[in-house]
Amino acid sequence: MTASDGGGNVEVAVDAHAQLGEGPVWDEASRQLVWVDIMASLVHRFTPSTGTDETTDVGQPVGAVALRTAPGLVLALRDGFGVLDTDRGDLQMIARTEKEVTGNRMNDGKCDRAGRFWAGTMAFDQAPGAGALYRLDGDRSVERMISGVSISNGLCWSADDRHLYYIDSPTQGVDVFDFDASSGEVANRRRFIDIPEEAGLPDGMTIDEEGFLWVALYGTGAVRRYSPEGEL
Repeated sequence: MTASDGGGNVEVAVDAHAQLGEGPVWDEASRQLVWVDIMASLVHRFTPSTGTDETTDVGQPVGAVALRTAPGLVLALRDGFGVLDTDRGDLQMIARTEKEVTGNRMNDGKCDRAGRFWAGTMAFDQAPGAGALYRLDGDRSVERMISGVSISNGLCWSADDRHLYYIDSPTQGVDVFDFDASSGEVANRRRFIDIPEEAGLPDGMTIDEEGFLWVALYGTGAVRRYSPEGEL
């Protein structure tokens, strides 16, 4: 199936009937698209050349996936961060982010260029301010980077690694931070883009080689592209 609204075509890659599909990551080594179905607790690996879509049930809601240099995948899960052995289907938890919280789960996440895995949480009932954004470092230590988040969602970095763009969905926009690539620290949060409610709820996000942000909008099935100056 193909859809278009004048600016480009959108095709269904995998007709998986997902409950809550999220976080596609392209694995160049295997030539597979890795993604998750959060509420079904499934990690998908889609091979475009054959049209096959393999799934692994990890036993708990899974919000995001990251590639490793070693075999397997790093996952952002309900209980924290884990490593999935994709050959055997075994899951090993490596860091529990919110031991004191029972009503939260991980949502979207992404690796920075230094290999640090950033992923955020949200409440199952979407309670305002219940979540946070975390950073998993190479030594498996975890830092809480942002607190008071409602629905932690899309994030990406500028090509020069000076800025982190971030979406907390109910705020109806994209914020930007100053980013220190060497330390992984963020500072000076400010609003970069406002998105009207009628356009949809900002969700996933990525950045292209020209520095334009692509923002997926929940509820309207739309994607918007914003310039490095924040213009639509």
